[in-house]
Amino acid sequence: MEQWKETMFVTLGWLISASAIVGNAILIYLIAFRQRLRSGTPNWFILSLAVADLFVGATYFPYNRGCNDTGCSQIHVHWLCVDLFLSASVTNLCLLTVDRYIAIVKPLQYLTFATKLKAVLAITAAWFFPIITALLPLSWTYIPLLPSTKAYSWKVFLMGTLIVYGIIPCVFLSLAIIHIILIVRKWRIQRSLVITQLDFNYSRSPREKQSHAVKEMSSVRLVVAVVVLFLACYLCGVCVRVMSVFGQLPDSVRKISIILILANSATNPVAYGLFKEDLKRELLCSFNAQKRFGHMTSII
Repeated sequence: MEQWKETMFVTLGWLISASAIVGNAILIYLIAFRQRLRSGTPNWFILSLAVADLFVGATYFPYNRGCNDTGCSQIHVHWLCVDLFLSASVTNLCLLTVDRYIAIVKPLQYLTFATKLKAVLAITAAWFFPIITALLPLSWTYIPLLPSTKAYSWKVFLMGTLIVYGIIPCVFLSLAIIHIILIVRKWRIQRSLVITQLDFNYSRSPREKQSHAVKEMSSVRLVVAVVVLFLACYLCGVCVRVMSVFGQLPDSVRKISIILILANSATNPVAYGLFKEDLKRELLCSFNAQKRFGHMTSII
């Protein structure tokens, strides 16, 4: 029974890791090489998040399997190889949420916020702080200190990163999403009243109203979907980190946390493809072009 569970865990882990790598690689390719997708700064934040998620898929499960087989005692290497990208994924998701929050809640202020320079600076900061955090353990790992001092330093470090990259983002993203949903709900009620009044005075086609509403709601659905996926997957990871700091961690809980974190990185590209209209159009165009090319090749 235990052997069967281990086999299922390994198989599922490799499949989800491969899905995270392929899905985010496709997303990175589309945004990097399609001019229409590079024109808007929101897609830059999605690109940065996709890069972080791709490296999560490429490093998280392979490193955990390697440590399980050989036994890894260098915790700072784990931070440099794995947790750096997990932290970058969290900071980039917070950045994307802030961008969409300002665009939805304060659209007039967003016109001055969404500049290329500010977007580049924000993305740089979203990567800079996780890199500095990952390098921080080197300050006490390779200097002569008492083992008890190093153990205490690691405990403080793990608690600090748990708060900064775990608890605070979960609380912030939850509050941001709740506020966005309330604002959008209030806005839709007001908009419905205005449209009803306009329809009473001027005739407008249902298709025109429907297409306009779908376009306006795509950004809301995207950020809500991505944040809900993050909270569903990472809340377990936060609990696991707390348990690892204060006590012994059951192996089954650790494995569930690994699968959920991988699942978050793998499902983000799916959310973009479903809820972001410009990405959905490019994906469909690419698929149709590939299908036509394959049909022509078979004819020749």
